[in-house]
Amino acid sequence: MVTLSVFVHMKAKPGKEKEVEQFLKSGLAIFSEAPTVSKPEVLAAKVPK
Repeated sequence: MVTLSVFVHMKAKPGKEKEVEQFLKSGLAIFSEAPTVSKPEVLAAKVPK
């Protein structure tokens, strides 16, 4: 059962798109390895201009 959610909107500066993508992917590993009772659900979307 989901009891908490967080929505984060990030907008990369021109030319920094790949760096932001790598940052978000590296953060996913932290959530995947978190010692929790149930694994968190993570959803990410890349929205074109």
